[in-house]
Amino acid sequence: MRTRPPAHDHKVVCIDFDGTIASWGPLMDVAPPYPGVVEAMRALTDAGYHIVILTSRLSPTWWAYEAKHRKNVAPEAFGLWQTNYVINYLRTYGIPYERVTSEKVQSICYVDDRGVHAGPGELPEILTRLLEDGHVF
Repeated sequence: MRTRPPAHDHKVVCIDFDGTIASWGPLMDVAPPYPGVVEAMRALTDAGYHIVILTSRLSPTWWAYEAKHRKNVAPEAFGLWQTNYVINYLRTYGIPYERVTSEKVQSICYVDDRGVHAGPGELPEILTRLLEDGHVF
C-alpha cells in the first residue's frame, strides 16, 4: 500500500525564507543567513537539486492584510516591495534558487521552520495535541 505520493520527476526542494534561511525580523532588515545555510544550499544545487524559495511574503492574501494595516500602501505595491526584497536578499548572499513563490509547488520535500509532518491518519492526533498543549512540537 502506497502511503506517499510518488516523488516529482525532478529533484525539486522547497525551502521557506523567514525562520529557515534567516531569522525573522523587521520586514526590510532580515539578518544574514543562519550559519552553513548558503553552503548547504549550494551543495544541494551542485548535486542536481532545484531549489524553490517558498515564502508568504509573495502571497496576495498577505499583501492585502498588510496594505490594510499600512496607510497609503496598495497591496500590489507592498507585494512588489516584498518580492524585490527577497530576490535582492538571495542575490546579495549568493543563495542559489530557481524561483521564489508563495504557492506550494510539487516538490520532494518542504523545509520550513513551522512545518509538521502528518502521515496518513495522523491529523486528528496532531490537532488534539494542538488543542491540549497549544503547540504540536
